Parts: sequence; structure tokens; C-alpha cells
Amino acid sequence: MPANEKDPLALAAGFRALGYIGSDWDGASMRTIYSRYRALDPQGERFILETARALMDLIRYNGGVSDSSGIDLINRLLSSDISNVGKKELLFILADG
Repeated sequence: MPANEKDPLALAAGFRALGYIGSDWDGASMRTIYSRYRALDPQGERFILETARALMDLIRYNGGVSDSSGIDLINRLLSSDISNVGKKELLFILADG
């Protein structure tokens, strides 16, 4: 296990890196993000928002959702228990894709 995998912000940064390098031609990155997100109980609003940014990076790279896990992750993000300000930011992030 990577040293920082238990750190939600480090994990979210890793998620974003997958989107930055455009490594999701077959949906593997979306499946990886979704499985790790699901395995870790979302830990804080910033982790949720950074995960949303990572997902949108991948969607922009692919031109759409490349795997059904992307849809599942969007639904999970939207059902997150976060503040009203966080929910507004989340909706802005997801609409920007």
C-alpha cells in the first residue's frame, strides 16, 4: 500500500494526477477512483471536492464518461453529506465538465 493512501488529500491528489496525464482511455482510472473512494468512507469536504475535480478531468480528457463507475461516482458525490457551500461548489465542478 502506498505510504499516503490513508491520507485523503494525498489520495485526491493522486486521483487528479490520473486526469492530468490522460490515462483513462479504457475507463480504468474511473474504476480505480471509484473503488478507492468507495473503500474509504469519504473523509471531509475537500476530499469529496477534489475527487469531483479528478473525475471531471478524466471526463474532459475522454470527451465523456468512459465507464459506468463514473456515473456511480457522480451519484455518490451528489449524495455526499457536505455543507451548502460545499454542495454549491460540487455542483459547479460537475457542471463544468
